[in-house]
Amino acid sequence: MSKSLSEVTSKTETIPSSNFKNFKKREHCFIGLYQYKQGANLTGEVFLAKPRAFHSFAIVNRRRQGKIMANGEPKSYSSSLQLALTILGTVTGMTILIVGITMASTYAPEPHQQPLILKIHSISVSGLNVSCFLTSTRWDISVLFANRHSVLEMSIHRFESSLYYNYSNPISCAVVEAMHLGPKKQRLVEMQFNSAQCGDEQPYVEDWVLEGIKEDEEKGEIRLVVGMKLMVSYRTGILGWDYDLKPDCPELHVELLPGTGNGGVTFDHPKICLLQLRN
Repeated sequence: MSKSLSEVTSKTETIPSSNFKNFKKREHCFIGLYQYKQGANLTGEVFLAKPRAFHSFAIVNRRRQGKIMANGEPKSYSSSLQLALTILGTVTGMTILIVGITMASTYAPEPHQQPLILKIHSISVSGLNVSCFLTSTRWDISVLFANRHSVLEMSIHRFESSLYYNYSNPISCAVVEAMHLGPKKQRLVEMQFNSAQCGDEQPYVEDWVLEGIKEDEEKGEIRLVVGMKLMVSYRTGILGWDYDLKPDCPELHVELLPGTGNGGVTFDHPKICLLQLRN
C-alpha cells in the first residue's frame, strides 16, 4: 500500500531552498508540499522524502486535479454558453418572423388597388386587306405600363397579346418583351400586331368575321379589343409576390379611311384596362 501524507512528512527534514541543488545526487528526492486551496496548487516548505512515498503522493495529487478539471468551472461555463446561444437564436428567429409578417402585411399589393396601371393611348392600322385574310395587315397600339407604388419594384415577364374582333375572335398577335418598373416609374410600349408576331401558327379567321371587317371598312370604323395575360412579380427587399393578371381592356373604336386600308385614332382620354390580382 502507498504511504499516507502524514507518513511522508514525518520522515522529512527541512532544508534551505538555496541548498536545493546540492542534494540532487542523494538517494532522496525533493518535492514541494502542495496544499489545495480553491482549485489552485500552492507550494509549501521544501522537504526530503523517500521515492516510493513521493510516488504515491503524486498519484493522489494528480487524481484530485483530474476531478477538479472534470467537475469544476469549465463544464459549468460550457453549459452557460450553450444556454445563452440557444436563447439568442430563439430571440433572433422570433424577431425576423415578426418583422417579415409586418412587412408582408404592410407592402403586399391590395387586390382592389394593385400597383400596375395600363392605359391605351393610340391605335393605328395599315394595309388592311380582307382578301389576303389580313396576313398583310399591321396594327400598332401604344400602351402605357405604370407602377404607382412608392416602395414595390415590378417585373413583367415576356408575354403574348391578341387583338380581337367582336370581343371573342382573334385576328392578330403581338409579343412584348419583359420589362422592369421601379417604384413610381412608367414606360410607353409600342405593341405591334402582325402575322410575323404570331409565328408559324396564325389565328384562324372565320369567313363571317372577314365579311364583318369588310363592312366596317366601308363604314369607316372598326371595333377591336386588346387581350393580354401577364405574369407580374412585385419585390421589396427579401419579400416578393407573384401574380397572374388578365387585364380587362375596353373596346377601341378605330377610324378607317375607306378604300385605303389605313386608319387610326389617338384618344383624348387614354383607355384604362382594369386589373384584378389573382395568385
